[in-house]
Amino acid sequence: MPAEFKSLFIKLVCRHALYTGVVCKPLKKSMDKLLRLRHWQIFVYLLIVPAFFPEGDNQIYYQIVWGLLFVFWIIKVDEQLYFRLPSGVNLSFNFLLINIFIAAIYLIIIFLAVGGYNITDDNYKDYGWKVWIYVPMHLYTFFSFFYAIRFTAKAIASIENNKNVDIAYYGTYMAGLFFFPIGIWWIQPKINRILKAPLTEDEVDVSGDAASTQHQP
Repeated sequence: MPAEFKSLFIKLVCRHALYTGVVCKPLKKSMDKLLRLRHWQIFVYLLIVPAFFPEGDNQIYYQIVWGLLFVFWIIKVDEQLYFRLPSGVNLSFNFLLINIFIAAIYLIIIFLAVGGYNITDDNYKDYGWKVWIYVPMHLYTFFSFFYAIRFTAKAIASIENNKNVDIAYYGTYMAGLFFFPIGIWWIQPKINRILKAPLTEDEVDVSGDAASTQHQP
């Protein structure tokens, strides 16, 4: 491979990733900007932007990109919350990533391959053997969604109280995240306030160790 093409290839294929080693450096910078979004900006993105998607066969692709950007925002926010957790908090960011990744891939495949499904007591036989895939994966996707909500809610409450907390502290945050278009007006300012504070030396060490561990072959 000629040197100029090799240099161009290295520049195009980014080596520095978001935490998982998957997201390229330019996209990582975009993710950093997402951390500074205000509550009203997220509200507009979630509810107003989809109204302008063009109708037709290409609409599904707009919806997938829209959903993936929202997933990236969740991952980036939870990553930074994870770095700021006080010691003793039993949350696994790796487990969160695995769940979100599998659930996102499954939903993309379903929407692109079959356009979704609507299984009821009356029509489940029409799906044949596929129902044994759809139902378990649907439940798993809901579990992934629930775990992501719990992760964010508990992380916020633990950081605010500087200790490991139980559901009595973060239950209201979970409710706000579940009804996200409404809860975002209350929860996002808390997230912005937490992330505005710079990482301490101990938190920087934790983030560095986590990233280096994540990038090991």
